[in-house]
Amino acid sequence: MEEPTEEKIDEIVASIVNDRLQDNQLDESPLTIQELKIVHQTICKSLKGIFHSRIKYPTEGGKTHAN
Repeated sequence: MEEPTEEKIDEIVASIVNDRLQDNQLDESPLTIQELKIVHQTICKSLKGIFHSRIKYPTEGGKTHAN
């Protein structure tokens, strides 16, 4: 993912969960829909923490770099 925004992360995770549901891969799972929502939120929160945008600080010579 080139520029992971919060919306893109939410869409991808939701797509993966929905694909698993539609493919009946969770039919024998004891997870409830509410629990799947919690799993979705938790995964999104983790990924957003990993992919958060970094502030670009100026360096000597006028170029910027992410810190």
